[in-house]
Amino acid sequence: MKRLLLPLLAALALPPAVNAEKNIFYSTKEDLMTDITKVNIDLLSETTVLNSIGQEAQARIGIRCNGNELNTYIKTPTYNADNLGVQLRWDKNEPKIAYWNYSVDGTAYFPYPRVTDNELKFHKSFIKNMRNHESLVFGWSPYSTAKKAVKFDLKKLKPKFEQAIVDGCIFE
Repeated sequence: MKRLLLPLLAALALPPAVNAEKNIFYSTKEDLMTDITKVNIDLLSETTVLNSIGQEAQARIGIRCNGNELNTYIKTPTYNADNLGVQLRWDKNEPKIAYWNYSVDGTAYFPYPRVTDNELKFHKSFIKNMRNHESLVFGWSPYSTAKKAVKFDLKKLKPKFEQAIVDGCIFE
């Protein structure tokens, strides 16, 4: 009995293996009608903020690719209403103010102005910036609360972008 219990207790006491893919998710799914591979990449923020109910939560960068169709967004853990002003700080550069579109439910931002005929160029530009920088600090103003900001480690996206290109995404 001791021979069985000792290894079991040791296994429970030791910390679990470190997840090398912490905060990054990659998935593909083939569209049976078109044979085009749909790619989803999600990167969670390294830092947290209080969400709309007062709990610590991460924000998320989402990238969706269906061949040459792209969609990028940042989902916040807060309700933002129609506050369009966001701040972007790439690496250690000065923060820049931008005006992005918002989701119907008021919790996500899309990197293009409210009215545009060419959303694709804004998604491509956002991806190009993510590929050319190491980090992004994203700031926004939730509804009826103080401004918030989270930091993303963009280095984790680099191998995922390369895999997405192999899987058929067109980012250029």
